[in-house]
Amino acid sequence: MLLCTMSAPWPSKPMLGRYHVDLAKALGARGTRCDILCPAPIVPPCSAMLGSKVRAHAERPSHYEIDGVEIYSPRVPFAYPRAVRFSCAERAPGPVALLSRVALRGAIERAARATGAEGILAHGALPIGVAAADACGSLGIPMVVIEHSAEDVLRLTSDTPITSVYRGVYSEARAVLAVGPGMCTHLESIGVGNALLCPNGIPTDMPEAPAPGTSAGTRVLSAGHYYPRKGFETVVDAFAKVCAPDDELRIVTAAPDSLVQRIAASPAAGQIVVTGPLPRDRLVHEMRRADVFVLPAAGEAFGLVYAEALACATPVIMSDDSGFAASLEHHGVDPRSVGWTTPARDVEGTATALVEAMHDRARLHARARTGEEIVRRLFTWERAAETVAQAFDHNPSRIAA
Repeated sequence: MLLCTMSAPWPSKPMLGRYHVDLAKALGARGTRCDILCPAPIVPPCSAMLGSKVRAHAERPSHYEIDGVEIYSPRVPFAYPRAVRFSCAERAPGPVALLSRVALRGAIERAARATGAEGILAHGALPIGVAAADACGSLGIPMVVIEHSAEDVLRLTSDTPITSVYRGVYSEARAVLAVGPGMCTHLESIGVGNALLCPNGIPTDMPEAPAPGTSAGTRVLSAGHYYPRKGFETVVDAFAKVCAPDDELRIVTAAPDSLVQRIAASPAAGQIVVTGPLPRDRLVHEMRRADVFVLPAAGEAFGLVYAEALACATPVIMSDDSGFAASLEHHGVDPRSVGWTTPARDVEGTATALVEAMHDRARLHARARTGEEIVRRLFTWERAAETVAQAFDHNPSRIAA
């Protein structure tokens, strides 16, 4: 199998799209080899003068391995920044789809032939899916689409040009996998008849968490890729409203200047520590040390970081509209049994949840134990890999919910 995506980790970005590597490893463990194709934009020789992000793309290897998974990163005349993904794609989806086909189809076909792929798992209808559909037609192999972004899916409405493009890709796929129940429901509401739920999972090598320790104050952790919708600013403001002198907030993200300045101006600035993105082993260490994890993000398709925190026996404060909360409910689990829910990016709601977590250690520890057991049972990459493999078999009745 060839997993095609515009987002995969590389040496200088070890956590970007890491879930693709975890899924590929789980597929390999069940006997289905899965390589990853992640095209990178062509950058000019003078890239070192254009900033660190462009330079990182220029220095990215064209073929490398992470945890035994082969990743191919050919250079293509194409990039998909947020401005193109949301503004241009919504206003002119036809030209964006055409450009995607022209720029990406050849790379997909060559990688599929080189790896002997018998099927393609396309991450998103745009830009990968449209090109992968053409490549699969040429190669005579099946395609399954997997959608990880609620922002991409929930913008689709009944009769818009971008919805027509997405529907066209979905009609070529054996199945459309969505990581959150809300995304599945929305796809069905716009006439997508082959949508299936495929939640993300925690890695099999996530270490067992130690018994909760004792500390003078409460250790609060927030982590994730930085986007305004994630709500790190909300966490800073809520923590400042309720923290005691011994409490600590650690934020793990690539913080922009605006967030750094907000922290510096906070009355709790001396109790807030910011680090850049961390590799998994160090992030797991931070999760195991924390008393509670908080991320009141908006538009979380799933919220894998919630599951990873719970796997470390750290209860979570999550947004009540997240795919993770909905996935728990889908399995008959009250999200409040593993933590607290709050409206996305709501300072007062987040502060209220923090107060309860900080002042009721018995409840905190009980939810930690419950959460760890639930995620290790329900949300694993083995379950996701089984769903992906069965989707290619085109037998939805056999696919586990």
